[in-house]
Amino acid sequence: MILFVCQHVSVKSVFAREMLRRLATEKGVKVEVSSRGIDPENRLTDRLDAALRADGVDLPRAPSSALAQSDLDGADVTILFDALPDSFRPRRVVDWTDIPSIIENHEAARAILASRLERFIGDAITGEANPFDAQRGALLHDLFGDRRPSRWVTRERPKIDRIACPWLIRRFIDRDAEFLFAPASEVFSSAELEKAVAFDVPGAPFAHVGERCSFDAFVDRFGIDDPGVRTLQPIIRGADTDRHDLAHEAAGLHALSLGLSITHEDDHKLLLQGLVIYDALYAWATRAKAERHDWKPV
Repeated sequence: MILFVCQHVSVKSVFAREMLRRLATEKGVKVEVSSRGIDPENRLTDRLDAALRADGVDLPRAPSSALAQSDLDGADVTILFDALPDSFRPRRVVDWTDIPSIIENHEAARAILASRLERFIGDAITGEANPFDAQRGALLHDLFGDRRPSRWVTRERPKIDRIACPWLIRRFIDRDAEFLFAPASEVFSSAELEKAVAFDVPGAPFAHVGERCSFDAFVDRFGIDDPGVRTLQPIIRGADTDRHDLAHEAAGLHALSLGLSITHEDDHKLLLQGLVIYDALYAWATRAKAERHDWKPV
């Protein structure tokens, strides 16, 4: 089951649902797909309705059903056009919140949706690739076009999130990714100059949202569904947001991160050492989490 979710209008999620059904029919692929609104209402204008009908999509005038946790529990993949309230817990998420409003910019939204759904059904549903691999490739292309390696820029003197995010990018998104550090006031100008994408700074495409940190934003938007990463998320979030109650290990990561920052003046050397820390933490999360150390001398 693929579930599309948007906020009030439910137009985008319903449009994506119908477009995916049509693509699946054309390719002879069976797919179960549904759509929900977080707080649905009907704002389908006559002009938009005419444009959608011309595209072969006949949207109902009544809004979609309101999203429930049971919808998320039953979905194999949930594709988000708007952020979920913290009370919801999806199983697997693909973040498409960057797609513009269909009501405000139908042509642009349609073009992006069509491209992503083509990749999604062509690469994922036919079994040629993991759907989350397809999502990562599509999002990287949206962010950087054909430029590789990808380039990312954030605030100088990294400690937790700004080390964890590069680790995630190198290990799960682009192993050759390059990272730049700049004064907070120069991050966006550096991004423009270096053709990079900013992260972990207010207003950046990947930043804190509510109680969730930038690491969570990368996991959500790139659809990274990995048990080890899921274990790391509350640890990193707890260390980065002073919420050590989220995971016992958060306090230890906080201490190690501050110590690394103090002992390394060069941000790039600090990053290299930090990557080792996160490799070790990931190894613990995937292969040694149940192990205890209780040796006592005789």
